[in-house]
Order: sequence, then C-alpha cells, then structure tokens
Amino acid sequence: MLNKNSKIMITGANGFIGINLTKKFVELGFSPLVLVRGKTIHNEILKLKNKVSIYVVDLSHAQKIKKIINSFKPDILIHLASTNMNDKTLTDKDHINININILLNLLDPLKGSKTRIIYSGSVAKYEQKKLITENTQIIPPNSYGLSKFLVSELAKKISNLYNLELIELVLFSPFGPYEREQRFIPYIVNKLIQKDELVIQNFYEKRDYVYISDVVNAFILACRKKIKQSISINICSGKSINNLKIVKTILSQMGLKKKLTNLNKKSEINYNSKNVLAKKILNWEPKVSFKDGIEMYIDFLLKKDKFYG
Repeated sequence: MLNKNSKIMITGANGFIGINLTKKFVELGFSPLVLVRGKTIHNEILKLKNKVSIYVVDLSHAQKIKKIINSFKPDILIHLASTNMNDKTLTDKDHINININILLNLLDPLKGSKTRIIYSGSVAKYEQKKLITENTQIIPPNSYGLSKFLVSELAKKISNLYNLELIELVLFSPFGPYEREQRFIPYIVNKLIQKDELVIQNFYEKRDYVYISDVVNAFILACRKKIKQSISINICSGKSINNLKIVKTILSQMGLKKKLTNLNKKSEINYNSKNVLAKKILNWEPKVSFKDGIEMYIDFLLKKDKFYG
C-alpha cells in the first residue's frame, strides 16, 4: 500500500491518464519512475524531469523491462500503456498480441516481489447497450475491447500465481486536459474554436464521462486501500450522457449557437452504468459534475489555443 516511501512505476506516462497521474504523484511528494514510448516525450513530463525518472523504452523489449524493474524494485506498478482503440494501423491480432506481450514482460520480473499492480481496464470489454456493472457479461464489441479483457483475465491469473496484489480500474470515458484531440469532447471544442461545421457520427451514442481529476483520485485510492484478492472496479459516474447533450452543454458553456449534422451512423456504444464497488471498496465517487468538468476543460483548451496561436 501507498506510504511516503513507496516506489512507484508508471507505464504509459506519455498518455492522457499518465500525464495527469504523474503530475499528481509529484504534487503529493513522490518521485515516480515513468516509462514512455517513442522518441518524443510530452512537454508536461519533461517539465518534471528533475522530480521523476524518465525511461524511454519499448515495452515489447522483455530484457530492458526486466533490467529496469529489477533495479528500481517498485512497490506499486501502475500499468496504463496500451494500444489505442481507434488505431487503424493495427489489426485485431495486433491489439491482442501487443497488449498481452507488454503485460507478460512487466509481470514476469515481479515474481516473488510484493508489488501492487494497478491496471487500467476499459469499458470496451463489456457487453454494450445495457446497464453495466462489474457483473455484466463480457462481450467485447471490438478487438481492442477483447484485448483489454484478455489482458485483464491474464493479469488476474498471473497475479494470483505470483502472489501479487492486483486492482483493475475499469475506465469508462475520462475527459480533461491532455487527452488526444481526436476524442469527442476536444474534437467538438476545437471545431468550434476553428468555426468549422459540426458533424456528429451519432447524436444518441451514450457514454459515462468522468473528469480526469476524479479518475486520478481513483488511482491514488487504489494505491492506498488494503485488498485481499485481485479485483475489478468500475470507475464511472453512474450517469451516462449522449453526444447531442454533450454538444449542447459545450455550446451553452461557450455561449454559441451552431447547426448540427447527424450522420446517424450505427453504434454499439450506448449504455448506463453503476459504480457500486468503487464506493464500497475505494470510498470513491466523482466530485466534479459533468457540467463543471466541461467548463474547466473548455477553459483549458481555450487558453491552450490562445497560447499556441
């Protein structure tokens, strides 16, 4: 469990969740070791270079990962790295092979340790178009969801075999600073900033959105809470919202009116949700309402747009 001397390792630190989580750990007085992929390190991570240990490494390289883990000996490993759901360069087989290979490379060196593993799962593993709880039937709608489910199950099996503590935080739709511009909310705000036409794939596609500060808080609590066995916990608000309402909320916050075009494309994404275990085990529930989160995020994006011209 987390204490002031805990050694924390974070994979996928260059990503949306990773950036925000790394910044929070530094704010709390920790000096995590972060793993990033590729030659480009995000500016927000570079700003922390005197307070974190940054390793640029391909997680598919087993020996390099083993060397880092054996040297650092993490008390807590937060595994965020994954393929991207909408990466069209990856085949179904790629999603599965890459995500499973990464997991095995991380867990193998931890055998015999007392490391706690916190894994970021995805709502994409569940059957859609229904009320989603931790007991919802696993019927992934796509290969990404299948890969996340397989990794989740494999992580639980190996963790039990190696006597490691594992918490899977199943993320629904986090939003906020540093998420990829292709995601729905930043896409809409950027289109409005650029005064472009708003074309929506499906007005009534519905998701459960959670502001990033609340998601980060869930990870911190997962580091602190005592658990006895591997467990999956849904990190959601319990209040799903459709695309049309999201756009109208953004327009209202920005004081704009805009004609909307609905392509009415078929979508599997349409669910309601419950966060019973998050409340019971982590004592967690969102503190930021969707409306307040949108207001803060729009303010962030507008300042960013002004700064970068």
